Amino acid sequence: MARKVKNKPVLDDAQAKAMGKAKREILKVHAEIGGRFFKLGKPIEELAHVAPEIDLREFLSTECAIDRAEANILLRFGEIFRGREKTITKAYLPPSALMAIAQADEATRIEAFTRIDAGLRLDADDVDALKTDLRRMSRSYDENRRDDRLSALEDRAAQTARLTARTLERRVDGLLDMIHEFFEEHLLVPEGWGVYEYVVDIESADYKASHARIRSEAAAALDEFERVYGRQHLPGHEWQSALAHGDELGPGLAKAHLSLKSFAAGRFGEPMGFDFQTDESPTIGFDIWEGLVFLSPDTKQIGSPWKDPVAQPPFRLHCVEICAGAGGQSIGLHAAGFDPVALYESDGDAAATLRRNWYRWKVISKDVRNESFVRYLGVDLVAGGIPCQPYSQGGDGLGKMDDRDLLNEAVRVVREAQPKAFFFENVPGFMFDRHSDHRARALAAFRDLGYEVTIQKLEGKDFGIGQARTRIVIVGFANGLLHRFNMPRTADASTVNVLEDLLMVHRTPPEARPRDGKTGAGYSAEQKRFDEWADHWITEYGERCTPTIAGIANGAQDNTAKAWAAAGFDVRKLAGGPPTPADVTGIDYLPCLTIRMLQRLQNFPDEWAFSGDRSQQIRQIANAFPPRLARSIAQAIYTALTGVTFDRKSLMTSPLPRGSIGATPPKINLNAGRYEPDEGVPSETWKTRFKRGVAMPGDGWPEGDPYPGDRTWDA
Repeated sequence: MARKVKNKPVLDDAQAKAMGKAKREILKVHAEIGGRFFKLGKPIEELAHVAPEIDLREFLSTECAIDRAEANILLRFGEIFRGREKTITKAYLPPSALMAIAQADEATRIEAFTRIDAGLRLDADDVDALKTDLRRMSRSYDENRRDDRLSALEDRAAQTARLTARTLERRVDGLLDMIHEFFEEHLLVPEGWGVYEYVVDIESADYKASHARIRSEAAAALDEFERVYGRQHLPGHEWQSALAHGDELGPGLAKAHLSLKSFAAGRFGEPMGFDFQTDESPTIGFDIWEGLVFLSPDTKQIGSPWKDPVAQPPFRLHCVEICAGAGGQSIGLHAAGFDPVALYESDGDAAATLRRNWYRWKVISKDVRNESFVRYLGVDLVAGGIPCQPYSQGGDGLGKMDDRDLLNEAVRVVREAQPKAFFFENVPGFMFDRHSDHRARALAAFRDLGYEVTIQKLEGKDFGIGQARTRIVIVGFANGLLHRFNMPRTADASTVNVLEDLLMVHRTPPEARPRDGKTGAGYSAEQKRFDEWADHWITEYGERCTPTIAGIANGAQDNTAKAWAAAGFDVRKLAGGPPTPADVTGIDYLPCLTIRMLQRLQNFPDEWAFSGDRSQQIRQIANAFPPRLARSIAQAIYTALTGVTFDRKSLMTSPLPRGSIGATPPKINLNAGRYEPDEGVPSETWKTRFKRGVAMPGDGWPEGDPYPGDRTWDA
């Protein structure tokens, strides 16, 4: 649009103005992005210079939010672009072009810089085109012609292969549906049957017919697979190394090939389950199912016959726990579907607490520094609460220099046991800057072992714990499974809904009090004063979470006492029981905690009994990892390992298993014979999972007793 100013036309176009303004802003942001890449590369380069002996890639990824694939490039970014900062910034190069230049060979980089110096802008495709042109220019006409012809033939072959691959996808998808139906109809224990009562009838006509249909369909799929992908694939001992280097295709195709061969040969169902194993054992695993899912067009499927979310773990996995303490993490792991192969705890009182509450657990009272974990090779999970004193804000914070530090031992345990996943927890001080090099070395070691790691900060109150308890968790997965890990969250919890039944034992319910509020023979003045105090306390403090109970383990200091007073408690001493009407002296009275209240705040079941004197019991409770927190993390790990998804609402509102808390060993064990002490090395039966048919010799569960998990406790 034009307007006249003193009889002269003036161009006045709103669209042109808007576009000009946007251009200036976009170019400004482009320049800032280029500058930020150099700013990012500078501290990384300095860090590599300060710590040349540390592989920083996992540290940059886990703690600095840098993509694993870009970490290598950024470590050399300054070296590649040194002296060209201003030129690159003014050229408005997109980040993808910068990364493409950094990844290119020396000749391509020189050519790209020449064009940038001439004022040209390049994107990632331009850099790739330069690389191709330089390669063709270095070869003869006949060589390029031969390459072009071969490329055309490969494209035509790829088109045919794509069509065959899609046909194979559809066939595999149908095969998975057939296997799922077979599993549900013939292998899944019917509702109402005990896990040791139901025996599969492998001689039935229906079982044989279903088995034969799967064999036939798998044989056809195997033939198509070998036409497209060949018969030679990566051997099993190289899978983990390949995955550690980002190659998911090689191990994926190898597992799929073995899976199809297993199904085509009939190596599935009873008695070998769905494992790669061929020996007979009363277990069902899902290795060959998972292998097939790699070929399925349904990319959301993870490799489990349970397609719908479940409320409870449908089968059991196994774990080894170090630094088990009084059992907080152990309870949560058990509730999440992980049965302990062994619990290592060197403290005598804490080990006694574990044995006292769950006699079937194998408790080993030895220092993990003197133990070999090779015997647990391939266990599903290694977990533990490595000592927090080296990182605690209340301690000296010596970290790696503290004799009690076991971070390097945790790495060794993972190296020897080679679990599918690991999970360690510690205090927030673990993430302090002073420990960065120690963490970086551990992360690099885990990376070298083939594990991807995430470090997360969790708040206990977010998971239904009645105290403000912050913890750091380190979770790692082998076989490229980290992307499946999704940490669940739960609703907030206040003090009153955790402690009310323990704290207000003597409170008269409002509906049971005299309507006129008068005292008399049935309602004393002392009781009325108590009820008025109780009502005031619930109104004033009932919706608050308490401070962390760790602060009162060794006697409350002034700051700790003030923080607890603000939450409604006097922690200068512990009480033997809940407050009585005689204890309440006025409306501002602050009750004292009991050991049972501390236990409840830490989310231990009320039935859990602690060994040792009072100070030892308080210390065990204060140092524990809350079971509900442990269950939340462990069930997310369970899902990542198995593909079984949980109904999160049901999951977090359902009670945790009580099992046989406090039970004593049976005098006669019809399955396992005489009960053995817990110090021995666990038997090899832990390597089986999802037990079926009759109880295994050595299982240790007496005939006629309910299977663990039949009873529950509310949390």
